[in-house]
Amino acid sequence: MTTTATPLAPPDRGIRHFTKQQTPWSWAALFIGILALLLPIVATILILTAHGWTQECPEGVERTVCSPTDPLVKGLISPELGVVAFATIGVGAAAALLSFSQVRRVPNKHAREAAIAGAVLGLQAMALALVFLWFRGSNVDRFARNFLDIRLFAEFFDRFVNGAKNTLILSIAGAALGFALGLILRGQYLP
Repeated sequence: MTTTATPLAPPDRGIRHFTKQQTPWSWAALFIGILALLLPIVATILILTAHGWTQECPEGVERTVCSPTDPLVKGLISPELGVVAFATIGVGAAAALLSFSQVRRVPNKHAREAAIAGAVLGLQAMALALVFLWFRGSNVDRFARNFLDIRLFAEFFDRFVNGAKNTLILSIAGAALGFALGLILRGQYLP
């Protein structure tokens, strides 16, 4: 006599169960990781807004003398943004070190997952800050003139919207075709 058993799925306990399983160390690691990732994003927006995103140039002045993106470039290469990048590396390293030092000491899987998530967020923040520091060492003025001049977007906006519309139409049509072919090939669709 053979018996078969159906596989059991783990119960879905929700967010309350997850939060009850956390330890102070896992919470700290998770929140420091989140802080490390939010720090460069929020601080960059605030610093660039303080420096200004664009400026008005007098008519007929060459772009090498006055560029609409000059305030943006000054903000991107400002010492404040450099400090933010190095602070992000420090906070990200703290999150990763705290997480890796405590991951074996936490009592359950949920707390371990939160600690690992804090480490991953901290490492991502460090990578983002390192890429930003590398970017600051390049020709920021040329990059801003060529790619960050918001006024140039206005003349391309209609073409962008049309391209986005066409992309959506093609993706929906492709998905519908894929579903139809899948049903036909499985023998589920009878014409």
